[in-house]
Parts: sequence; structure tokens; C-alpha cells
Amino acid sequence: RLVVPNGHNVRAGVMLRRRDDRTGGRGREGGTGVEVMRMCFSGDSFVSGKGEDECRGWTGRICSAARRRGRDITLYNLGIRRDTTADIAERWEREARVRLTPEHDGRLVFSFGVNDCVTEERGQPRVPEAASTINARALLATAKAGLPTLMIGPPPTTTNELILPLNTL
Repeated sequence: RLVVPNGHNVRAGVMLRRRDDRTGGRGREGGTGVEVMRMCFSGDSFVSGKGEDECRGWTGRICSAARRRGRDITLYNLGIRRDTTADIAERWEREARVRLTPEHDGRLVFSFGVNDCVTEERGQPRVPEAASTINARALLATAKAGLPTLMIGPPPTTTNELILPLNTL
């Protein structure tokens, strides 16, 4: 699933926004005319790049591709292994606020959901479906009220016990 706010384009997974002269130079490095974008990627181990030999994850590959096309991007990978929607909802705003200050062109990218659906010892998901949906809607609504926001995921899985809950989520 991909949620993209109106008026934005997605190219190679990076949300780009056309700027006009009314920006007052916001997001430009030292008046050089080079637009600087800061992006916070919040989520779970899929965001952090767990299991990748190069330790870049998909976030690093996306930002590398954008830099090769001339974009000046600062990447903040805020993925934490085993984090659920409840964990991410509790921390994302505090973590993003110190990195995406008003003088910079900021973006928020989220990817989560798999850890909510993982079954614990008692046979229940770590986060019930209703709570997972409420958490996701609340944090995405807050995020998009402040900055351009993109939701990616949850990623596909071959784990049978996760397929139905993830499709529902």
C-alpha cells in the first residue's frame, strides 16, 4: 500500500515536491540554490535494513538513487527491530522534531505492520488488529498535518501465519 498526499510525486520511492519562489529559500543550503531535503524513515527492522550485507536497507538505496539524480538528501534511518505501531506512535514525533527543523525541507516516511501481526506465545498478535489500525491512522494523521508523509508497507511476506493479518491491516 502506498499513501501519497495530494500534490506530491513519487519517483524511485522518494517523495518530491516542486518549490516556488514563495518558499523564501527554505531548504536551500546557505543560499547556494541547492535544495536540501531531510527525510526521517520511521518503522521496524525492515526500515533499518536488518539482514542486509551492506546495512543500507531500502531507505539507503532510495536515497542513494536520489543523490545520483542530483538531490541533496540527508537520511535519518529511525527503524528499530521488533517495533510495533504502538512503539512507533510513541517515539516518531519526538525523534523527527529534532531532525526536521522548520528551516529545512522535511519529509516523513513510515513502514510498519509486520511486528503487530506476529503471534506471541499465547496465540494472540502482539498488537490486536483494531489497535494497530487506530495507531497507524493516528500517527499518519498527525504526521501529514505537519509535513509531507509517505506510508510504505507492510512488506510482503511468505510466513503463512502473517499473510492474512497483513492483508487485513
